[in-house]
Amino acid sequence: MLNTLLHLLVYQVLVALGVYYLVSSVIGYGVGLTNSYVLNRTFTFRATVSRRWVPEFLRFGLVNVVSLGVNVLVLYAVVASGLLDKRLGIFVAIAASLSVNFLGNKLWTFHPRRS
Repeated sequence: MLNTLLHLLVYQVLVALGVYYLVSSVIGYGVGLTNSYVLNRTFTFRATVSRRWVPEFLRFGLVNVVSLGVNVLVLYAVVASGLLDKRLGIFVAIAASLSVNFLGNKLWTFHPRRS
C-alpha cells in the first residue's frame, strides 16, 4: 500500500510541475518499487530466507516490468480516449497494475513452494 501511495504522490506532484503524465507515472512507479521488494517479501508474503534470492528478485523484476507496462497502457488508454483526465486516469491505471502485480508476486515470485 505504501508503494502505491508513493507512486500516486510522486505522479501527482510531477504532473502538477508539468512533467508529461506517462513519464510521471514511470517515475512514480519506480519510487514505489524501491521499497516494494523488501516490504512484500517480509510482510505481505512472509517469504522465508533463502539462498535463491537472485531468481526470486529476477521474478520480482519481471512481474514489475509487466505491471508497469499495464499501468502505462491503461493510463494512456483512458486519457487518450478522453474517458478520464490524467489526474483521475492514474487511479484506474494503478488499480489495473496493482492487480497484476499482486497476483504475479503471490502466484509466482513469493509462492511458498519457491521460497
